[in-house]
Amino acid sequence: MANITAALVKELRERTGAGMMDCKKALVEADGNIELAIDNMRKNGQAKAAKKAGRVTAEGVIASAVNGGKAVIVEVNCETDFVAKDASFNEFCNTIAKLALDNNVTDVDALKALTYPNSSDTVEVTLNNLIAKIGENMSIRRIAAIESSNVGLYVHGNKRIGVLLDLEGGDAQLAKDVAMHICGCSPLYVNPEDVPAEKVEHERQVQIDIAMKENEEAAKPKPKEIVEKMINGRMAKYTGEISLTTQPFVKDDKVKVIYIPCYLNGDDGLLNRTYYNMLAGLDLTVYPSYYEPWGYTPMESCAFGVPTVTTSLSGFGMWCKSIGRGKDISEGVVVIGRNDSNYESVVSDICKVIYDYASQSVVDAKPARQEAKKIAARAAWKNFIKYYQIAFDEALSNTAQRIGG
Repeated sequence: MANITAALVKELRERTGAGMMDCKKALVEADGNIELAIDNMRKNGQAKAAKKAGRVTAEGVIASAVNGGKAVIVEVNCETDFVAKDASFNEFCNTIAKLALDNNVTDVDALKALTYPNSSDTVEVTLNNLIAKIGENMSIRRIAAIESSNVGLYVHGNKRIGVLLDLEGGDAQLAKDVAMHICGCSPLYVNPEDVPAEKVEHERQVQIDIAMKENEEAAKPKPKEIVEKMINGRMAKYTGEISLTTQPFVKDDKVKVIYIPCYLNGDDGLLNRTYYNMLAGLDLTVYPSYYEPWGYTPMESCAFGVPTVTTSLSGFGMWCKSIGRGKDISEGVVVIGRNDSNYESVVSDICKVIYDYASQSVVDAKPARQEAKKIAARAAWKNFIKYYQIAFDEALSNTAQRIGG
């Protein structure tokens, strides 16, 4: 039997939030395997989720320096938060961050070997002198640097967490906002599909055990296929919560962008709504068509009173432009010009429409919904059938002439 130490119990408590005796019991049953203990506690409902372990427990600060498209962050540790707030300690941290930036240094040992500004001593000697002066151990733990056309740098107010980001596209403010989001929400992956298969499978097994246990204890157990759909929904939620692109934005989580297939049958295990039932409950839709002869989807959105975004390559978009509509979402529809080489500008334009519309109040957005319905009414089949009849008659006439000739 494994030796269950107080330190191991403490770590399990910190990671699960469960009581001391529950943690000790779980460790005994798992023979000291903390990961197995966490899985068992989750299955038994004793722990809702395992908190990420392995964080540095030392005190210290994150110092940063940036110049144009280059940026550096350095983590310097000390023993107490009292020293972490000391002026001379913070001056040292800020100085070596700038020194690393100016000398293109990305290695701790290389940084220690540099000459400290306005001194003949190296950074390492200067650090040792500071240790002797303050009387507390300190260390330069790690350093990271980046060079990019759009650098995102964010250091939290407590100087304990810092993020350095290379963003393709967007502007400086967006890069900073994304870095701030990462700082606050700690995503483990960029996209849900980046989550390793073994991690997904491990979580799936945990969710299967939890779902089966819940179903066994339910007054009216659900059919197996329903349970499987519940598990799929939980897995989508799990991978979404640990991935950057699917997390609610930390500055404003009131806006959610979801991708909805246009052929939902109401039994998909995730949304469990038909397409039209989902459509009726949306605030805005986006159909960035590359080519669509008419464009029934954006027109249907308008028919439900949901303002929409389409492109100049859909027939509906071309028609909207022909009647002088599509310049602004207040008109119920926005038509974005699209061609073979303007993908990035199309993405930027869509983002702007979503941002501007999401910033409106319910009252301010109401006229756009009304205008959307008006456009759909103008695009009704009864208003166009006469043109099809004319075209059909002309086709028959031309055919007759060719045959007769």
